[in-house]
Amino acid sequence: MRSLTLFAGCGVADIGLRDAGWEHVLGVEWDDAAASTARAAGFPVVTGDVRDLSLYDGIGPIDAMWASPPCQDWSRAGKREGANGDRNGWPWSFDVVDHARPRWLLAENVTGMLSHTDACKPQCSHECPAHYWHEVVLNEARKRFAWVGWRVLDAADFGVAQRRHRVFLVCGPRPIEWPEATHQDPKTLAQVDLFAPKRKPWASCGEALGVGVYALQTANGPGLTKDMRRVNDLTARPGLTVSASRMGPSAGGAMYTLGPDGKPRALSQLEAARLQDFPDDYPWCGSSSEQHRQVGNAVPPTLARVLAEAVNRAEATQ
Repeated sequence: MRSLTLFAGCGVADIGLRDAGWEHVLGVEWDDAAASTARAAGFPVVTGDVRDLSLYDGIGPIDAMWASPPCQDWSRAGKREGANGDRNGWPWSFDVVDHARPRWLLAENVTGMLSHTDACKPQCSHECPAHYWHEVVLNEARKRFAWVGWRVLDAADFGVAQRRHRVFLVCGPRPIEWPEATHQDPKTLAQVDLFAPKRKPWASCGEALGVGVYALQTANGPGLTKDMRRVNDLTARPGLTVSASRMGPSAGGAMYTLGPDGKPRALSQLEAARLQDFPDDYPWCGSSSEQHRQVGNAVPPTLARVLAEAVNRAEATQ
């Protein structure tokens, strides 16, 4: 499968696609530090704007395209400017589909795309994320592909030591069989029917990092004083969703560990990367803050791999 990657970041989704046997033809990423990391890892990623269609001239036939449009305009943590935001990359992605003509499209984004806003009542419009997803993104996909499917997947269900829910869109000439979870909350394993697929317990922060991991979480939302927060021990469980900023005890809900002196310290960039499923020897480029941003904006390669393998199986049935 000859593949093209948009919003390629530091190349972590490309690790999964490569492990599924895909051949990388080109990746495009506007952030030079992230693109430099991807190139150092051996991926053909150029620093550029995905809207520049000349970048795709001469690359030959493309079997599959992976796109990770910026999530800030759709995230619950952002301003939720949605379709009106200047980082809504969905139209740009479909422009490239029209130009490069891939047979398959795989894309991912935050689950905030599936929720309604208070402002959309009593009638939704393009400013509503859920409306935009169902009435724009899915409809545009159906104009171009014979089959369109989507599903929310949690990285922890596939052995990643992190709870990370993302919505994945897969489009192509025929249906895929969505990958089955390989891991499960250990509290519910005993409730599984004997004839159900056998699963392993979720991977934990302690297993991934070899240290205790904790989180400050507010009882009733953000803005509470420190003495109103409670501490959650995540050591034996998957971590919280890794963010694009340094993760330490100064921010409510952020993960942290304890230093040799027993005092709380932020997770290192390497520790955050482990929770994102990166190999320890990944060749990071850029400043410390740029590297943290690359880690937090990435797609765990395991999720990219299992989706690409699902496409491979669908290809084999043609």
